[in-house]
Amino acid sequence: MHELGRRLEERGLGVRAPTLPGHATASRDLRGVTPDDYFEAAESAYQAAARDNDRVYVVGLSMGGSLGLHLAGTHALAGLITISTPLSVTQLVASGVPLLQRLAPGLPVPSRIGARLAGDEGYANVPVASVGVFLSVIERVRSGLQRVACPLLIVHSIYDPTIPVKNAQQIHDGVASRDRSMHIIKQGLHLLTRPRYVGFIEPAIGAFIERLEAENSRTEVRHAT
Repeated sequence: MHELGRRLEERGLGVRAPTLPGHATASRDLRGVTPDDYFEAAESAYQAAARDNDRVYVVGLSMGGSLGLHLAGTHALAGLITISTPLSVTQLVASGVPLLQRLAPGLPVPSRIGARLAGDEGYANVPVASVGVFLSVIERVRSGLQRVACPLLIVHSIYDPTIPVKNAQQIHDGVASRDRSMHIIKQGLHLLTRPRYVGFIEPAIGAFIERLEAENSRTEVRHAT
């Protein structure tokens, strides 16, 4: 998320980038992480930002976007941007992971081909139990999707092999937000925040936030007069 955060900072926005439990260390640290751990981490990050700012925008990549949808259903966010965000997975994953979880919860499963073959960002393998946790997170988020009413921008690549682009439409159709739009691109795969792809999405994200900020400023001026 670093390059996206840097570009948003250049627009004069304050940026925080919390690390989720079990992330940015070693894949073994995912063992024992529960769905509640993720929801609590997201809530804590939101509360910290809300203490210091009048308005909070959440930008989430992949499961981070799912957690953003959860926050939007429980708090009055100024806006939400989801990037490559899942609401569902393939039937093979949905049915196969619970079976493997029961038989061998510590079994390492490939997570990203890029990480495995090219030393790319992310863990090459994760415990299958952590994939089950991920499925539990998106199931909970999916059940509360209709509570999301804040302005929403949905960003996705049509070539995402990890989270198919149909998820973008599912989010769009499932929320209650009146101000909602999709930014679907033909570049990149799943990690659209990487430096080589961020230029295809940051302008739309920055423009979305700046529009909302301008609208808020006009509202504040009217109330002041």
